[in-house]
Amino acid sequence: MALLTVKAGMSFWIAFFGSIAIVGLAGFLIALPALRLRGPYFILVTLCFAIIVQVVVIAWIGLTGGTNGIIGIPRPPPIPLPFRMEVTFDSLLSRYYFILFFLIVIALVNHRVVHSLVGKTFIAISQDEDLAQSLGINTVRVKLLSFIISAMFAGVAGALYATYNSVVSPDLAHFLRGFDAFVFLIIGGVASVAGPFIGPLVMIAIPELLQVVVGLKTMIYGVILLMFILIMPYGITGIFKRFNPMLEKMKEKVIKVSHGAA
Repeated sequence: MALLTVKAGMSFWIAFFGSIAIVGLAGFLIALPALRLRGPYFILVTLCFAIIVQVVVIAWIGLTGGTNGIIGIPRPPPIPLPFRMEVTFDSLLSRYYFILFFLIVIALVNHRVVHSLVGKTFIAISQDEDLAQSLGINTVRVKLLSFIISAMFAGVAGALYATYNSVVSPDLAHFLRGFDAFVFLIIGGVASVAGPFIGPLVMIAIPELLQVVVGLKTMIYGVILLMFILIMPYGITGIFKRFNPMLEKMKEKVIKVSHGAA
């Protein structure tokens, strides 16, 4: 987003959707070699790519500005409304609602994908890839599609971040950013629509409540992550999933008792 608007001089919306498409293409190119591997080897490949990106962002000063980053990223242009009115994004509150709009859109799209046939194949592969492949599912093609979709979601987040701050710096490309996202997902709950929303709310609030320094935040994240992996491997949303069958049984008992009383 920063390169297309500041360096290439594109208009906001063309750069916005263009950056998302470019990130989706990048996800496709990364997935081609990465998806040939499984388990820890797959994780190592993606981690190495993240480190390469960080090195390139710092070293390619002519393109990225190096340690100085890129400044002057434009804000969203005014959106015209009927009766010669318009919505502007000059204030922080207006840009907050701008981001909130896209957050809601992504949540709806994610919900739709998860409950579609494609989403069911995603879940099947995550549970048992060999069994899914034996049932005729093209696991390579499906995983490639999941890589592209998730990359485009990340592209939306990156474009919105650049627009909100008007500045991007090399520390945003640090591979530990990926660790934060991993912690958020584990805490919130994997394989759920609500997990990626609940995890950041909890984990961002904890350092603020404890008033810890930045150096201790990573250690706290690591301790909490370890506790969740050992005690609550399905995250916070897993608690609600566990209680849901119990609530259904209680509901059935109440219905039987009420019918008997009648």
